[in-house]
Amino acid sequence: MGRWLVICVVLGGCGQLLGIDDLDERPPCFADSFTVLDPARWAFTRDPSVVDVDLIEGSVVISPPPNLAGNEVENGIATVDTLDLTDATLTVTVHTQSSPELLQTFFLFDIQLGTGFGFITGDGKLNARTFTNGVDSNVPPLDFDPLKIFWRLRHDSERASIIFEISANLVDWDPIRVASGYPAPLLGTARLQGGVYVAPSADPGKAVFDAIELASDSCISASAD
Repeated sequence: MGRWLVICVVLGGCGQLLGIDDLDERPPCFADSFTVLDPARWAFTRDPSVVDVDLIEGSVVISPPPNLAGNEVENGIATVDTLDLTDATLTVTVHTQSSPELLQTFFLFDIQLGTGFGFITGDGKLNARTFTNGVDSNVPPLDFDPLKIFWRLRHDSERASIIFEISANLVDWDPIRVASGYPAPLLGTARLQGGVYVAPSADPGKAVFDAIELASDSCISASAD
């Protein structure tokens, strides 16, 4: 068996001879539980000196400063590499802390500058938003539910659509919007961001992200690491 093992290793694919399946050569799916904030994987979306972005006990914590004017005061992180969302799901764990009516929490997938889709909180509401060339398209928002900490974007290439879903337990998913016009392939970057919705605010709150994970048949899914 040792000789056959060497041959199989050199030539590859001897799974039937050895009684095992061929090794899965798919790459690992993108996942991060933020034990570190790796600059090879993530880049700041804006100047971190204006809005703090910290790594605290395995969470990305985005803290807009108090009494800072402007509803474009925001910052966060975006993936350095392009993600393939084709027939895949992208799930993030979100803990928005305090003042949800003032804080904006963003979980977005950017196809290109000014074009993409995702979740945004504001004014105590959760919006499932699409945007094209900087122009937003919204449906009636839901009341923000702090128990629905899992937000998921799911691509369906057959219907060229994106399904926006939320869950409290990763088992029971509530679809809140289906947006069409997204054929395969669907490539882009993920963005996690926080900012203020109205200003000034003495307590703008914090946007907190615990984990993000992409799941797809084209890669090997695993728990965020």
